[in-house]
Amino acid sequence: RKGDCVQAGFSHGTKGFLENMRTQGSLVTWRNLTCVFDAPGLEAHAFMLLTAFAAPLLKLDARQGFTVSALGDTGVGKSTIGKFLASVYGHPDLTWIKRNDTPLARLQRIGAYYSLPIYMDEVTTIAPKELRDLIYTVSTGKGRDSMKADYTLREGVEWATILVTSTNDALQSKLQLEKQNAEAESMRLFEFVFPRVKAFTDIASILHSTLNENYGVA
Repeated sequence: RKGDCVQAGFSHGTKGFLENMRTQGSLVTWRNLTCVFDAPGLEAHAFMLLTAFAAPLLKLDARQGFTVSALGDTGVGKSTIGKFLASVYGHPDLTWIKRNDTPLARLQRIGAYYSLPIYMDEVTTIAPKELRDLIYTVSTGKGRDSMKADYTLREGVEWATILVTSTNDALQSKLQLEKQNAEAESMRLFEFVFPRVKAFTDIASILHSTLNENYGVA
């Protein structure tokens, strides 16, 4: 009633995923960092950041999810923008899907975030079948159902969000290695070229240090 925020706590199954969705620092400082995108050539960088604000809107349009992939060389700033988009809602690093997470842990994290965006860094080395399964499952909005010990149904987690990834090699090409006709998965993946822009790489270290102290406030 007074406009105060109250921490309601986490369920047992989501605490490990959500405890890093927290705030620190200043909105003004975080917002000032976005001025970097007011320069030619940084359209792809801005687009990747804006997926953080687009993800919660999917539920309003009755969409379950899809994957966005930033394709570019090493050192162009993909991970920096991944950190930027993650910082909108929480810690800029600790909220990522880790490359070595199990497939089940990835889906559990996506389900815990539900409508918040999620970033998975450098999927270049992911196996084609693993990639296909991930992209397809994200688009369904639901994890796999299973049976409990008493033979009752344990329903899979649900979500409506955007999975954002970065890669050095085209994921669209990798999908074709696993399956002769990967059209179903390809339609669920939007891949764009992330260019090297000197104006951005020159200030990447400043972004990293500032985001470590200012996040979850946007």
